[in-house]
Amino acid sequence: MGAAGVAFAEFIFIWRTYALWERSKKILYLLGTMWGSYSYGWQAIFYILVKFAIALEFGPQPFPEVSGCNMIFGSNVLFISFTTLLLLDAVIIILTLVKGIRQMRITKSPLLKTLYRDG
Repeated sequence: MGAAGVAFAEFIFIWRTYALWERSKKILYLLGTMWGSYSYGWQAIFYILVKFAIALEFGPQPFPEVSGCNMIFGSNVLFISFTTLLLLDAVIIILTLVKGIRQMRITKSPLLKTLYRDG
């Protein structure tokens, strides 16, 4: 459920950015392709998560009175799934900032100011 929730939230951000860019087909194709590669890559991400979980190694607790796990080794393979999400979010933020700065110079609409201030 967590991955589906993240994908749906990203879809909302993409739809908002698409609306801010006045329904530009170029923006829709760019963000849609990025979202599709992230969303439909869940199988690959699931595989990466399984590989990460298998590679974890745990050692004895340094303090027996404190409950929890003492991880001593983990794989860096999980970095890939977070990088794809980070890249998508960075593109959305940059596109929103570019459009916001352009619009703020052109108009002094209070509605636009609220939209960019509050998201």
